[in-house]
Amino acid sequence: MNEEKYNLLYALNRNVNDSYDSVDKVLSEYFINNWDKASEFNIYEIAAECNVSRASIRRFAEKLGYGNFQNLKRMMIINNQKTPNIARENFRKLLTESIVSITEELDERMNSDQVRIICEEMRRCNNFYIFSAGQSFSAVKDFQVKLSEYGKIAKLIYRKEDLDFLIENGNQDDLVLVISITGKLAIDNKKALHDLNCRKILVTVNRLTDFSPYFTKCYFLSHLDHSANANMYRKYGLNYFLDILANEYI
Repeated sequence: MNEEKYNLLYALNRNVNDSYDSVDKVLSEYFINNWDKASEFNIYEIAAECNVSRASIRRFAEKLGYGNFQNLKRMMIINNQKTPNIARENFRKLLTESIVSITEELDERMNSDQVRIICEEMRRCNNFYIFSAGQSFSAVKDFQVKLSEYGKIAKLIYRKEDLDFLIENGNQDDLVLVISITGKLAIDNKKALHDLNCRKILVTVNRLTDFSPYFTKCYFLSHLDHSANANMYRKYGLNYFLDILANEYI
């Protein structure tokens, strides 16, 4: 599953979880249940079936970041392909081999001063922010809790409005750790990140993009570029990295 599809499904499921009876919940359930039929979507039919107004559907698409209903529909059509199923035995074997490979490489890469340097930046900063989104967010929240046990506050941010606030109020005594495994989050927000006066560290597997104009430091989870197939690093590599970082910090 690519990052854009994951992020939309994450947002739709968050609406399902966070409310019992709302327009956003009704529409989220409709789009999840009917993703395969996105090419046939008609705003009039959706409004009638969900018993909502067309304006509500347009506002829903805007809140999801797509500007209008047609952009949301187009994104769902483009990303209509499901993750292929793998035979159970082969899946376990491939998954185990991939996890072992990733953790072995990370163990080697993290046996350096880079982890200590990141922790020193975290210790000496006045305010510590972590900018992340989508699938990475659950690992980051767990990292936040681990740090708080030892008295370190990390504020999680995920919206452009949060970056705009930091542009106005942040300074060189603050640190922003950007978790952008594929690099897309960093690329999409590169202007705001460039304008930040804070110290900025990027964690990614994207080695094809030059991030140096936007960040104080870049930490690569692999010696190879994996921006096109980053799911294993996002799901397993990031948790491993953050667990090592938390242990080093405390």
